[in-house]
Amino acid sequence: MFLSILAAVFSGVAYVLYLHQVYAGGSVPNPASWTVWAFLAGLNAITFWKGSKDGLATAQFFTGAVGCFGVWAFALSTGKFAPLDAMAWIVLILCIAACLVWWKTKNAIYANLVLGGTLAVSFIPTIVSVWQDGRIEQPIPWDLWTAAFAVTSLNVLRRTDRMKPRWWFLMVVPILGVILHGIVALGVAR
Repeated sequence: MFLSILAAVFSGVAYVLYLHQVYAGGSVPNPASWTVWAFLAGLNAITFWKGSKDGLATAQFFTGAVGCFGVWAFALSTGKFAPLDAMAWIVLILCIAACLVWWKTKNAIYANLVLGGTLAVSFIPTIVSVWQDGRIEQPIPWDLWTAAFAVTSLNVLRRTDRMKPRWWFLMVVPILGVILHGIVALGVAR
């Protein structure tokens, strides 16, 4: 229980800090990445909960869904997004196509794999932008999101019945969360 709450707190604090940074102009969110993440966060929370049947292990994902949507809605309504370039449009279209494939299958475990691939592709514009200019983001939210996904990975591994077939599918999104958020965290100027 402690790990679930810790991951949700890390995630929630990161979103509050990030929202403040966007408001103050210290972070410039990529619209392609954040649009996909806002949609995927809600979808991931639902499909992870359906696949795991574990509300506590899913706490971070529900916290992330609310926080991600809040950042997306604020950045959209206040014009705080960076301009969309050609790569961002391609990523956005690919992610929408992947979500449509999932929608057609309606399988929670398969959806988690599609979400993992979509998540990886959706990070491309943000990773490229941060590695080109690390000043467009601030490190603390990215460090906290990396920590939240690390704690969630440990928690999911600990709480999942590894006797079930394909149990490891539930590990895809948490582990990708550690890797992808960590890449952004490393690229942010300190």
